[in-house]
Amino acid sequence: MRFFWKLPSWLFYLSLGEISAIFAYEVVVNLVESLLVLLVPVLMSIILPRNLFHDRFVTRGVSLILLGLGYLIYLNNNIQASATFPVSMVRWIPIVGIAILVLVYLIDRVGFIRKVLEELASRAVVFLYISIPISVISILVVFIRNEY
Repeated sequence: MRFFWKLPSWLFYLSLGEISAIFAYEVVVNLVESLLVLLVPVLMSIILPRNLFHDRFVTRGVSLILLGLGYLIYLNNNIQASATFPVSMVRWIPIVGIAILVLVYLIDRVGFIRKVLEELASRAVVFLYISIPISVISILVVFIRNEY
């Protein structure tokens, strides 16, 4: 979204190649962020016993990612550069983390929410058909630009 927010002003002083390079770098950064976020439920599935996470990987993984990213958005909106660092918010992180894990387990027990999360996950696969080719092309652009 930031890319498209800044695009109209870039059109005045950047060439199409420079704008494309900025887009490629942003896509690669987003790919790395996505892989790091997805690493959490995959590692939980490997580490935890099979009946805790692996058997219900889709619903528990989706709810874990949604709740975890929701809390990160909350933190991002409440930490401002001009204010002092909110130590009290940082102290709550372990408690919120445990609450998120409990909610992940409880959400999976509700049939309606489980079906909604499974449908959300199955429909979100369509975005892979768009994002994977763009990410591959962007990685190639970044590698080519960094070779010279």
